[in-house]
Amino acid sequence: KEPGHLGHVLRGRARRDSRRIMLFVDQFEELYTQVADPAERAAFTACLSAVADDATSPLRVVLSIRSDFLDRVAEDQTFLAELTQGLFFLNQPNREGLREAIVHPAELAGYSFEQSMTVEDMLDHLATTPGALPLLQFAATKLWETRDAGRKMLSHASYLAMGGVAGALASHADRVIQDLGPHKQGLIRSVLLRLVSPERTRAIVPLDELHDLSREMGEVQRLIDQMVDARLLVVQTLEGGKGSTVEIVHESLILNWPTLRRWLDETQEDAAIIDQLRNAARQWHAKGRSPDLLWRGDTAEEAKKFRRRYKGVLPDVEQAFLDEIIMYEQAVARRKRVAVIGAFVGMAVLVVAALVALVIIQKSRTEATKQAQIAELKTKEALGLKKEADDALEAMRQKEKERQAAEAAKQVVDVKLSTAEEDLKRKNAELELALAEAKENEASAKRAEDRAKNAQKAAEKAQGEAVAAKDEVLFEKAKVESLWRQEQERVRRLQSQIGSPIVNDLK
Repeated sequence: KEPGHLGHVLRGRARRDSRRIMLFVDQFEELYTQVADPAERAAFTACLSAVADDATSPLRVVLSIRSDFLDRVAEDQTFLAELTQGLFFLNQPNREGLREAIVHPAELAGYSFEQSMTVEDMLDHLATTPGALPLLQFAATKLWETRDAGRKMLSHASYLAMGGVAGALASHADRVIQDLGPHKQGLIRSVLLRLVSPERTRAIVPLDELHDLSREMGEVQRLIDQMVDARLLVVQTLEGGKGSTVEIVHESLILNWPTLRRWLDETQEDAAIIDQLRNAARQWHAKGRSPDLLWRGDTAEEAKKFRRRYKGVLPDVEQAFLDEIIMYEQAVARRKRVAVIGAFVGMAVLVVAALVALVIIQKSRTEATKQAQIAELKTKEALGLKKEADDALEAMRQKEKERQAAEAAKQVVDVKLSTAEEDLKRKNAELELALAEAKENEASAKRAEDRAKNAQKAAEKAQGEAVAAKDEVLFEKAKVESLWRQEQERVRRLQSQIGSPIVNDLK
């Protein structure tokens, strides 16, 4: 809930003691193998990030993690980004380094190897093992437990008695499976059997394919993480992040681990068909589960026998592939049974029909003879009746001709009547059109008459207004002329009073 609290406490301690602190987390992969809750894992990585959030602080964080678990860190992208900034790979020791790791600790304890071939045999096994140091740990611990304390010696006989490096690994594998509990035995068995080829060599299997061995979400992943942590399996991340593969850590487990060898012996009969089934089911699923890719014939029969005897767990895709094969074969068998039954029923019907036909034919012959005699009598009667019928037919033909002539005459009359009706309709339509035009003309004349009357009234009104205006103009003109005469009279009087200059000025 408070991821920064750890860093706060450590910084306070560093200041108080005036020293630097390094927080070292060993076997960091156990965060993913022993903690099932993603939220709890995220809280843990958040605490570590908070401790190392400031390069100037006196705190440093160092983690050690197996390289095959690096892809699990990617579930927290923020933490992954911080981790990769200071990532450093520790490579596996070479042969001489491994030799020193075997011999030197024994010498420090005052012990020595009885024969150098013991060390050489251990080195030969380790040279072909991914993650050789854990395998060395198993073998060295087992050899130390059987040491000769009196002679201060690690004997070659003890090494052979424990089965060498492979025997130590097998003993370790038995302890791991026992610790995982009996309830996981079935799933462990299924996982390990899928990791062995029919030729009893290590098979490299996609991790996603193993997930199908259990319907419980995450169960297979948790089991594989535990077996990887126990150094029994190796997980490799494919190039470009295209998934991961799983394989058994060492070939010696297949050859020298009695438990796995017993499981392989129990399923030896099914090993080849399981491998074929895996490849065929994968192709069938990739091609959209096409019925054309289902097994047929003898292979399908073998698949049905395998289904009946196999008690192990199969992935969903392989189980579905088997189910489809069996359903298809059952459908084919049903169709064959229906066809055979239909054939037998058809043959029975044909036999019964033949017998019935024979009886009918025999009866028909007897009846035919009798009917032939009756037919002869009937023929004579029929000839007489035929003559009567011919006469009657001739009379009917004559009547038919007369009827057809009357019918033709009636058709002529109907045509003429139809033509007359069409002419009458046309004339009525023309008359109605003429009446409509007459009414329209009458209305137009009425409107023209009204407009003429209105125009006449307007003209009379305008004429009256013009006369009034003329009278007014004449009145004004007379008034102006009177004023002009008065003005001329006034000018003459002024001329007579003051003389001619004024007259000139006035002009």
